Formats: sequence, structure tokens, C-alpha cells
Amino acid sequence: NVRIEELPVCSGTPVAGTIASNTTSVCTSTIVNFTVTGHTTLQSGLTYKWQESADNSLWNDIAATTSNSNANYTLTIPANYTSKYYR
Repeated sequence: NVRIEELPVCSGTPVAGTIASNTTSVCTSTIVNFTVTGHTTLQSGLTYKWQESADNSLWNDIAATTSNSNANYTLTIPANYTSKYYR
């Protein structure tokens, strides 16, 4: 037997939560773990996506960070790293 049900339409705005990192000072090869707390649990059709910015105004998607299950992000600081913002 197969039962098909129509789910209710989503409404409202998801809560992004608060981001914290395991460090505030980094050097080349430092591993930075960004964790998110207080965010809305994902519903069907929603994904997490990390972005970075050099000026906290223009934001760029970070490649390979889209996830439908994991809100956290780990960054290994590359050589010649310049200060950036993350969200």
C-alpha cells in the first residue's frame, strides 16, 4: 500500500541562529570551526549555505558548503590569508 499526503505549505522566516568559532586569532594552517546554535531545524527544501566577505557588505558563496543537514563549517587558513567575515 502507498499513502500519499499533501504537506502544509511552509510559512514564516527560518531563524539563522548564532555563529561561534573556536578561535579569534589565526595563523596559516590553523583550523577554525564555526558552529551554529539556536537555528531553525531544517525543513524539507531548505539548505544551509556559508558565505564570506572582505568588507562585510558584498557576500560570496563558499564553494561546496551547501548542506541539507549540517549547519557547521570548518575552515583551514591558507597561506596569504586576508581578514574576512563569515555568515
